[in-house]
Amino acid sequence: MFKKFCRGFYYNHIYHNKKLILGIETSCDDTSLALLTYPDGDIIGTSHKSQQAFHSFTGGINPIFARDFHEINIEKCFSEIEIKLINYLKSQNIYISNDNYHIWKNLMAIAVTTKPGLPLSLEIGIETAKRISSLVMPPIPIIPIHHMEAHALTPRIPETVSNLSPKNQLKFPYLCLLISGGHCLLVWVKDVSDFYIIGNTKDIAPGDAYDKISRKLGLNYDMRFNGMSGGKSIDTIISNISNNLKIKNNIINPMSNYVSCDFSFNGLLSTFLNLIDQCQLKYKNECDDFISDDYNESPIIKNNSFVEYYKKQLNGITNYQDYSKNSLYIQNLYDFSKALIATYFQQILTEHIMQKTIRAFVYCEKHLIPFINEVPVYNFAVSGGVASNNYIRTSLQKLCQTWKWNLHIPDPELCTDNGVMIAWNAIEKIKSLTNKNQNICDYDLLIKKINEFVPDLNIQNKSSFGISIVEDVTIANLKNRIIKSHMLDKNNIQKIMKVE
Repeated sequence: MFKKFCRGFYYNHIYHNKKLILGIETSCDDTSLALLTYPDGDIIGTSHKSQQAFHSFTGGINPIFARDFHEINIEKCFSEIEIKLINYLKSQNIYISNDNYHIWKNLMAIAVTTKPGLPLSLEIGIETAKRISSLVMPPIPIIPIHHMEAHALTPRIPETVSNLSPKNQLKFPYLCLLISGGHCLLVWVKDVSDFYIIGNTKDIAPGDAYDKISRKLGLNYDMRFNGMSGGKSIDTIISNISNNLKIKNNIINPMSNYVSCDFSFNGLLSTFLNLIDQCQLKYKNECDDFISDDYNESPIIKNNSFVEYYKKQLNGITNYQDYSKNSLYIQNLYDFSKALIATYFQQILTEHIMQKTIRAFVYCEKHLIPFINEVPVYNFAVSGGVASNNYIRTSLQKLCQTWKWNLHIPDPELCTDNGVMIAWNAIEKIKSLTNKNQNICDYDLLIKKINEFVPDLNIQNKSSFGISIVEDVTIANLKNRIIKSHMLDKNNIQKIMKVE
């Protein structure tokens, strides 16, 4: 009888206060576990391991190598998150013994990415979820999570919004831009599982374009950028160019004559890959003369290079130090030339994203925006790995300020793949099951409902996401405007970018 009383007190003490959700993310090359409380979404602890340093040298992600790294990293993450779980339980004055049963019994559910992603990588996460679930009897419920849905809902996490975002939680519905290494989507998020695709990429994703340009410039082989993704390395080298340097953009914005919200980055990528070849900026690992600081002796200048091209564009560059900050990343004319190309590339890519986003703004304002007390609500969220890029974040912030939309964007570390967004997606799904924010007092009933809801843990390398309304946007035939970075000036942007 005493044991039964203690067991009942134990359950009541835990489940009538803070319930815990474990999130597991292994869809690509990031291994991440996170513990969140239900229903608030407070982050108890995270553990994240990246394979970026290895894959940057191999020219891309090898699925077999990625799986092997996941097998190693998942054990490290498991150990770290277990320690954080124990520390949290102790801080809540919850008695636990040292065996796994009493430690992991405190989990309400386990959320794991099942689609889309690399099948070999997804398998590691699912196996880990099953192993943790089996530590307890009855087993802990496992909730399968769609990777892109998790990204789309990340800006709703109260604790993770950046200083660019309002303090209040993002509410449904809202427009979301998902930009990563595998996707570029404009999505109308109506509810937890209700998504409508306004625009999609016709070919590659912006993160993929960043990676290819970075490799072509040799940044992934440069130890100064060790462990950085292609987008991060480009963002880093660009940040060391002076703001006084104004680049004239004479490349046509991709798909500028199309009336849809679809993206295309393949043509832009090909243009710059060819430009780099023409400029003879191929990486020379062991040639000191090739990166000479002497302007007159540099082989780049002798071969009708990109710098010579920009001397004409910029009315002559006489001393590159005048346009670069004193840093590790721009030490000579060769580095400066690479930074110029990267700046030019990023500027056009961002303008393309902004142009399609503006059209999505206009379409939403005319057809989708709800009214609360006769006042329209304009909410715009951004998520995905490329959303951590400083230039893109700043440009979208200016855009939203001008168009009077509320920008919601997570902190950079939570834009990339992470376990927090997976656990949060599970919280959102459970809330939806329990009539939004109303908690069920009976814990056993709640677990029963979760088990009834959970589908099979089927791995999918590709998976549909939402309902496409791309044709509806095209039929709307919204007037097109060419968008340039210099237009982000509050004095003239409304006049220049106004859509009639």
